[in-house]
Amino acid sequence: MQLFHRIALIVSLAVIGTAIGFLGAGLLTPRNAGLAGGAIILMAGIAGLIVGAIVGLLAAFYATPQFRRRVNMAALPVAVLLLGASTFAVWRNSGQFADPETAYADLPSFKVVFEQTTITDPNLATLIQVDTSSRTWQIALADGRICTGNLRAKAQESVGAALIGSRDKLGRGEICNGHDGPHVQVLTWHLTDAAGNSPEKRVELPRGCSETGPVIAPLVRALRLVPSIAETKTTCN
Repeated sequence: MQLFHRIALIVSLAVIGTAIGFLGAGLLTPRNAGLAGGAIILMAGIAGLIVGAIVGLLAAFYATPQFRRRVNMAALPVAVLLLGASTFAVWRNSGQFADPETAYADLPSFKVVFEQTTITDPNLATLIQVDTSSRTWQIALADGRICTGNLRAKAQESVGAALIGSRDKLGRGEICNGHDGPHVQVLTWHLTDAAGNSPEKRVELPRGCSETGPVIAPLVRALRLVPSIAETKTTCN
């Protein structure tokens, strides 16, 4: 029993130390640190593992049996919870939450790119791209970061419905009635038709059209909601 308490104490404190290192570095590392930020977080996790294991070793061999049991009563459940949460996170990010193939079977195929050619609002994405061929979405933020993720069937259905519902007027350019001025945004799309063709279409938009234009606004809203529908791995660099 003493051996069990010693091993449990070392492993539990090592797991807790690792979690503290990862979480602490994740909160303190700037979001625009890129690959260096990932390296910092990894090193902090390793440092936490080493410190936790050393503390566990000292407690396992130099603390009293009563102290070891008391620490284990608190540390062991926390370590098990942390291991379970990290396993769940890895499982989720590995794509286990992706929709089944049948969910995409009857959905339209397309590629849509919505871009701010002139930054009118720094709080909005400068580019949104949805590509059903790779089932991915990509967003470029004003601070230079690019976020990517897997395209859920619900998001593909929403964007596809908005695109199909407005494609006739989009093709004729009847989308910005009442909005004049210089073009500040560009919408480009490929929508696969019944014959399997996907010609490129492109329209340039003046200020305000994408927010209040009756034809274009529903499509832009659907594009901006795509990341919020994602429940699989999202990466920002």
